Amino acid sequence: MFGWFKKKSKNGEELASIADNYYFGLNGESVDYKKAVEFYNQADDKKCARASFMLGLCYELGHGVEQDKDTAEAFYMSAQEGGDKNAEWRMMTGELVEPSAPGADYTEDAVNLSLFEGDQALLGGGRNETGPDEEDSGDDDVHIDITKPNPDMMDGDALLAAARYQGMTGSADKAEEYLELAAMRGNAEAAFIYGGSPAKGLNAKRELDGSIAAKKVMWWLERAADGGYQEAHKIFEETSRGLATAKYTLKDNTLSTADICEMADKYRNKEDCIRALYWNKVAADRDDQPRCSYWVGYYYFHGQGTLKNKKSYRQALDYLMKAWRSNKTIAHCEYYIGRIHFEGGYGVERNYKEALGWFKKSVATDDHEYSNCKYLADTYRNLGDSGNADKWDERARKYQQ
Repeated sequence: MFGWFKKKSKNGEELASIADNYYFGLNGESVDYKKAVEFYNQADDKKCARASFMLGLCYELGHGVEQDKDTAEAFYMSAQEGGDKNAEWRMMTGELVEPSAPGADYTEDAVNLSLFEGDQALLGGGRNETGPDEEDSGDDDVHIDITKPNPDMMDGDALLAAARYQGMTGSADKAEEYLELAAMRGNAEAAFIYGGSPAKGLNAKRELDGSIAAKKVMWWLERAADGGYQEAHKIFEETSRGLATAKYTLKDNTLSTADICEMADKYRNKEDCIRALYWNKVAADRDDQPRCSYWVGYYYFHGQGTLKNKKSYRQALDYLMKAWRSNKTIAHCEYYIGRIHFEGGYGVERNYKEALGWFKKSVATDDHEYSNCKYLADTYRNLGDSGNADKWDERARKYQQ
C-alpha cells in the first residue's frame, strides 16, 4: 500500500514527506539517504522549496550523493527563491544548522545547541567593549535580551547574536538589519557575513557590477579583512584579482566619498542615527568633509547613534573643530563648541573663557538667536560680569517675544 502511494503522489510536499521518512528514519523506515535524495528530487521537480533546501543539504554534507558544494549552493538558491526560511538564512550567512525534524526551522533549540552557544553569555549583560572613540560611562549592567533587541544598547557581539537568533527563528529581514548594525559596531565576522560573503558566490544576484550594492559588498569584505577575519583576507585578495581581469575593476566597486556622503544624508534624513553616525564618520575620517564632520560632532554631543547612547564631548569637540577649521560658516558649529566648553564633562574640562569666545562668534553668524544670547548671558554671569550678563539676558528676552 505504501509503495503504491509513493508512485501515485503528485504533490511536492507529499513527495518531500516520503523523502523525510528516509532522511530522518521516520514511520518505520530506516535512514536511507539515497532514497531520500530520489524523492527530494521528485519533489523539487514540483517546485517544493523545502525539498530544494534538503537537496542542498544532502549535497553539502554528502548524504546519499557525492559531496558537491556548487550543486548545494544552486539548490539553496532555488529554495531561497521559493521562500524557504532555512535556505534564506543559509544563503545570507553561509552558516548551516541541520534541521532536527522534517521541515523544522532554525528554532531556539537549534540555536542553543549549535552556532549560538558562544553567544549565550550575552543574554545576561553586554560586554564591556566600547569602541576606540567612545567613552565608558560605567553603566555596563544593562540587561541585554537578544530575543527583544534594542540596538542602541548593544555592542557588535550582542548585535551579531541577535542577528543569529532572528535568522534562525525565521526573520531574515531583521537578521540582516542586525548584521549590518553589528558590522558598524566593529564586529568583523558580522561584516563578513553581511557584506563580504556574497563575494564568494553565496548570492549570485549581487554581482560586482559597480552598483552601490556591489560597492557595499566589497566595503564590508575589506572591513572584515581589516578586522582580522581570516577568511575575508583570502576572499578579498581572490576577488580583487578576479576583478582586475573582468569588465569591472576593484576601483569600480569601491565606495567613493560622494557615495558615502549620499548614504550619510539618507540615513540622517530618516533619523537613523546609528547608520547616519557611521557613514558620516567614514566620510569625515576619509576626506575633508566639513558637513560630515559637523554631524559626527552633533551625534557625539547629543549621544545619538553611539553605543548605549553615550555622549562624548571630547569626540564631539574634535569633529566640530575639524568642521569649523574647514568651513567657518557651518551653521550651529560655533554654538555647539561653546556649549561643550560651557558645560564641560564627557572628557572635556569646563572653561567659561573659552566658551565666551565661541558664543561671541556664534551670535554673529548663527540662527540660535535666543539660545546664543542666553548662553552668553550665563557665561558672563559665571565670569562675574553682571553688566554684560544683564545686557544679553535682555536681548534673549526680545527673541522670546
